[in-house]
Amino acid sequence: MCRGIETRGKKRKREEEEGSPSESTRSRVSGTADEIVTWNMEGSGSDAEKKQKIRRLLDDKSVKVIHLQECGNPDSLPDPPPGWKREAREWAATQGGNPRCSLASYYRGNAISTGYVEAERDSHRPAQRVSLTLSGRRLDCWNVHAPSGKTNPYRAPYVEQVVQTASSRGVPFTVAGDLNQEPATTQIGPIFKAKRMSVAAPGLATRPKSKKVFDYFLHSPGVQMGDARVDRPSLDSDHLLVRNKISIAEL
Repeated sequence: MCRGIETRGKKRKREEEEGSPSESTRSRVSGTADEIVTWNMEGSGSDAEKKQKIRRLLDDKSVKVIHLQECGNPDSLPDPPPGWKREAREWAATQGGNPRCSLASYYRGNAISTGYVEAERDSHRPAQRVSLTLSGRRLDCWNVHAPSGKTNPYRAPYVEQVVQTASSRGVPFTVAGDLNQEPATTQIGPIFKAKRMSVAAPGLATRPKSKKVFDYFLHSPGVQMGDARVDRPSLDSDHLLVRNKISIAEL
């Protein structure tokens, strides 16, 4: 029986589904590069399977930063093991927010500083910053969860406010999370172009129900990333976990 030939496109799709790096990832960023992970876990930070997934990531020596969105009560997340720290930001109901849509970031080592941006509109929706050193170089890592809804007037301003704040700090940076819109949309595409930012998005839908790529990475000049890829299964979240390799170019 004659076997079909696996094209490059099919190979990349298969590798992404299996959580393996694609061929172009290996060529653009070295195999020993650090990794950043982002996952909208759709609440239930106390869910046993989801907590176990986070623990496995914390045991992965290549992973340096884990951004979580919709993590619910941050106190229900796994405690950081030795060598890790965790910062959490609850979107307080007292400010009109939804506590389920809280943010948390795990990171290895000591942060230079941490901080937050609260949206000027949309009930002070937060974005989270962790500033650290990666391979001896400074990096700001932003964790975001943009407003949802095609006609939501706050969606693009939220992303623009985060990008403007990140750019003004004069430090190489990444923005990762659930942006609730595909990167080529007319609302946010010009924002990235104006700041000379690059997009690293997987080739598969990160929210399979809507067949959209909502979860991905943005990065400033000087930051190099590979081809983002998804991890399965979703563990009862409507979003897939996305991970990517990262390095910072020498100045």
